[in-house]
Amino acid sequence: MSDTIRPLPKKRMEITTIPCFSVSVDGTILKISNAKAKELFALLVDRAGSGITGREKYLVTKLVECDLYRILEGDKKASKCYAGEYMREYSWAEARNAQLSKLKYQLFTTNMEIMIRTDFYMC
Repeated sequence: MSDTIRPLPKKRMEITTIPCFSVSVDGTILKISNAKAKELFALLVDRAGSGITGREKYLVTKLVECDLYRILEGDKKASKCYAGEYMREYSWAEARNAQLSKLKYQLFTTNMEIMIRTDFYMC
């Protein structure tokens, strides 16, 4: 028996929140047949590592790949995928959708300011 500890596998679970919620493991979409369980999981993803009331259930975000988390970390490529819809099947997701819209607008205006300044100095 070896005393070496094997490293954890790379992020095997990928979670998509834009435009709809889905989960895949090793590239295969995970079918969650219980609607309440799926919604609870979606809520845990939305809370991005913060607990939810009750027995403080939470998701360890560093163990999964998620488009929402990439956007919140400032990933411009992931931000380009957001087109105004976030977990559209859940009405409680509207608050996060508003936040993502605001982030996208801020990114857009920052890019426009950079382009304008660049054009100004090139004249």
